[in-house]
Amino acid sequence: VRDPDPAALPQDNPAYARQHLRWLLLLSVLAIGVRIAFLVVWGGLDEAIQDSMADQYIYLDLASSLVEGRGFTVGTEIWVANPGQPTSIVPPMYPLFLALVFKVFGKSLIMVRSLQIILSVVVVVVIYSLGYHLFNSRTAILAGIGIAFYPALVMYARPILSEGLFFPLVALLVWQTFGLDRDDMPLKRYFAWGLIAGIAVLTRTEVVLLLSLLLPYLAYRQFQRTRRVKVRAFAVLLLTVAGVLLPYASYNYVAHGMFSPLPNAKWKLWDHTWWAEMRTRPEWQGVSLPERQVMPDWASRTESERDDYLWKMSVQFISDQPRTFIIQRAKNLLGAYPLIPRELFGEEGRPDGYEYGLTSLDDEVRYVTPAERIRVWAFRLTFVLAVGGVMLVALRRQESAYLLLLVLIWNVVHVMALVGSERLRLQVDPYLILLAAFFVSHLWGRCADGLTWGRGLGGSPESGAPARPPLQPARRR
Repeated sequence: VRDPDPAALPQDNPAYARQHLRWLLLLSVLAIGVRIAFLVVWGGLDEAIQDSMADQYIYLDLASSLVEGRGFTVGTEIWVANPGQPTSIVPPMYPLFLALVFKVFGKSLIMVRSLQIILSVVVVVVIYSLGYHLFNSRTAILAGIGIAFYPALVMYARPILSEGLFFPLVALLVWQTFGLDRDDMPLKRYFAWGLIAGIAVLTRTEVVLLLSLLLPYLAYRQFQRTRRVKVRAFAVLLLTVAGVLLPYASYNYVAHGMFSPLPNAKWKLWDHTWWAEMRTRPEWQGVSLPERQVMPDWASRTESERDDYLWKMSVQFISDQPRTFIIQRAKNLLGAYPLIPRELFGEEGRPDGYEYGLTSLDDEVRYVTPAERIRVWAFRLTFVLAVGGVMLVALRRQESAYLLLLVLIWNVVHVMALVGSERLRLQVDPYLILLAAFFVSHLWGRCADGLTWGRGLGGSPESGAPARPPLQPARRR
């Protein structure tokens, strides 16, 4: 005898809880098993760096300095940072995470990867829960299975990168935002939102843009329901974010003379505007460390002075060449969302990290190796199905699911503004998978019901629009 479908039960029913927990445990174990299997077969259960991303070495350098008592310093000159001097070249949370792991377990990359695999379960649980509460149990199960097997998410458990911490934080932030979209939430839930948001900012600063979208969304949803906004609750939320960011802002003030919770990373815009254009010109071919060529007295400048100088260069470049800047943004979008299969038209080349192995994750992905092509075609299929999910959400006017669309908008704006890459897009792939699962679930339901629309495009409980009556097959005379 089958257990009853949890969608047909009240949430306080024990059968609902058992069924819900059973699926969460099954999907979590499945996700962990798939990721461990990948490391066993293609490398990662060792102390070797298996992927070519240069940021891994920066994070490991900072973590080693923290463990050895030298603070936030790097051992070599990296971009705008001076060796041996306090640096803010990257946000602090992931280096602190690595330092904590190294302090407790020794300098073990195996332990780091193991913890990242465990943290990846947070994304599985959140996506399953969002799918269940936003849509239905079938969507939740399909989305959970999709997260467990999605090639890029499986492979990104291996590199020593902030994604291992950032993806779960974004998932928790989205889940907390969904939870606050109700009238009976206690202040501690707003405190939790602020805590997660602050930690996320200290992990990857691009989440600031997401916060600027989520906060107005929350306020609008509250005002739409009650014609008022909980000022006290939002004050708790904002004060919690400020409290989390305060220590790092104080550190930046002491180390660099700027009271800011953001790292010295404005130079990245220079790298993806001015230098992105110059590196294609003959006079700059083969030039290494170009930032030292363009800034006078580089050696005598501080980290923040170097960062400010390169930032001003990028702003001037945008002002002088707006057309080039727009073309660069379009290329960024196509690079992050590679829907056009350019690799099929002869645009091939050696992968960025070919010397690391066939499954190496690279800064520049050309989709040449089998692993890269599996990732890109999995994304393309997911994206096409997710478009169907977006259309369903829009046609049903399911406003609670607009939260997922805000996450997608955030990522599109971010990759266009900075750099278009698989790595920067991957943070929203779980939400594309959820929308794709919703569309597949809808098609599944229609096929199962034959000619019956059921709760199809005609309406939804949230929109208030009447559902279409089921179509009945004609009787034989």
